[in-house]
Amino acid sequence: MWESFCKFHQWIWESFCKFHQWIWKSFCKFHQWIWESFCKFHQWIWESFSKFHQWIWESFCKFHQWIWESFCKFHHWIWESFCKFHHWIWESFCKFHKLIWECNNKPEQRECTTLNKMISLCFHFSQDFF
Repeated sequence: MWESFCKFHQWIWESFCKFHQWIWKSFCKFHQWIWESFCKFHQWIWESFSKFHQWIWESFCKFHQWIWESFCKFHHWIWESFCKFHHWIWESFCKFHKLIWECNNKPEQRECTTLNKMISLCFHFSQDFF
């Protein structure tokens, strides 16, 4: 059971989340750069002297601002919350269960004897406690 659950979370992390990370790191940072450098420069030009630059500001730049502030921040949120959570599930929960699964198949390994001792101690403690 752990293998399918964890492989699913690993797949979410390695495909879906890395895709969103790529969107955030490349596509969105490019739009952020357009917004923060090129467009703010045109805003300054417009505020200084030009109606043509007002058009650049109000159409082209506001579009890039919208991409940055809606689409990209959403992908950043997906990356920061949803994907990091799935990464944590994979890194901690699933690797621990993988170790338990491997130890059930090869109990003679050194780390498995330590793990099995810890599990049996916890089991005995919980029986004594409850």
